Amino acid sequence: MSEPGCAIIDQYDGVYYGVLKISGKEISSTFLPFKDEEKALELYTHLVAHQDDRILCCHHLVRYQDEWKYMSPAFLLDAPLFWRPVDKFHFIINLDHILKRREIQLQRLEKCLRNWQKKYSCNWVLEVNCDPVFKSIYEHKNSSSPTSAYTSASYVSMVRYCSNVYHHYNDYATQKISIINIENELSRLLPELYLHLFEGLILYAKKTKSRERVFSKSIISEDI
Repeated sequence: MSEPGCAIIDQYDGVYYGVLKISGKEISSTFLPFKDEEKALELYTHLVAHQDDRILCCHHLVRYQDEWKYMSPAFLLDAPLFWRPVDKFHFIINLDHILKRREIQLQRLEKCLRNWQKKYSCNWVLEVNCDPVFKSIYEHKNSSSPTSAYTSASYVSMVRYCSNVYHHYNDYATQKISIINIENELSRLLPELYLHLFEGLILYAKKTKSRERVFSKSIISEDI
């Protein structure tokens, strides 16, 4: 088995874009800044040797152990590109609870998410208003609770909205569907949702040198 390697092609706002090369395959990848390439290659080699399917999730790996004091490998390796629909559901619900408990500073997270606007340019409000069920969920909150209405320019509001989609989709649908099918509908409208939020969280931890419990484990854990 050939040794894993990587090639950095471009960089934007402190994040490097390139290709992860493993066993003759090339995987488009995103790397945060690193100081010691050997540390990353050691981990890649270990995962390949143990035939761990999560090797493909290494595209978000912080590649120097000094940075691991802010985010655990468990958080970084469990990246959204390979989540199942039920994992995406747990991610949104968990993140919504984390934000409500103020375990993350909302304004700072909002700023980090805005840093990715060029990469993730989707206007979430316009997209959800194209679907009658999603539009009903959006309009109900804004009309019934004006003081806690969604802010169209806010990505933090988007998290709260997506959580409410899971809770209330079947209240407005003509036919009830499962959580997995609700997630499929959400991904259809907002295909970059999870990657955008995940990269925003990584940038938040990096910029704030965060040691919050949020980053100590996989964010899709059911007991977070």
